Amino acid sequence: MTVLVVRSGGFGGLRRAWRVRAEGTDAQEWLGLVRACPWDAAPGAESGAGADRFCWEVTAAGTVPAPDEPAGASDGGDFSPPDARAPSGISPAESEPATGNGTAAATEHRAVLAETDVAGPWRDLIEAVRAQGEPCAPDSP
Repeated sequence: MTVLVVRSGGFGGLRRAWRVRAEGTDAQEWLGLVRACPWDAAPGAESGAGADRFCWEVTAAGTVPAPDEPAGASDGGDFSPPDARAPSGISPAESEPATGNGTAAATEHRAVLAETDVAGPWRDLIEAVRAQGEPCAPDSP
């Protein structure tokens, strides 16, 4: 599982990014943070747009093993909430469903948030990635 946070805007419009790549038990911890975010209700960057304000792009992609599977198990579940539906206006992408041959479905969630919308679970996820992740290029996979 990979979580990428890109901050843009502010004075000078600079872009900064942080990334976490989690596997095994680490992925399970990140899974809770990712699932807590309301991906299908993200308001979009326009909701709090203003001069010199930050805009946050949050992307979570990949698969994680189910909690009862050993780290490195290849038939994991994706991190979509059980009642997930296709978010409108957020650009999710889902691959082919699990095939039963040891490959799990991969899922990507993406949300763009205005600075004023970064609260609750969004703030928790963004702050965790910034604190525990590695700085990276804003356009890195």
